[in-house]
Amino acid sequence: MVPEGDADRLAPALALARSTIADGAAFDDDHLELSLAEGGRVSLPATEDYEPWEVVGPEGLRIVSVPGGELSVWQPGA
Repeated sequence: MVPEGDADRLAPALALARSTIADGAAFDDDHLELSLAEGGRVSLPATEDYEPWEVVGPEGLRIVSVPGGELSVWQPGA
């Protein structure tokens, strides 16, 4: 998916790259909800077409929502 229109409209989403996650949850339907330390919430739906989200945590933890509604999880030290 390629966003249409003025690329400057993406600026609010780019600010999220510097946000700190205070709390988050991945649900059985593979959508992700995050609460940000700076205030605000982000909700990312699952999709059949691409990997809509990926979270990287401390010590190598990585969770990826893969197409088809599943999660791939890499544990620290694994």
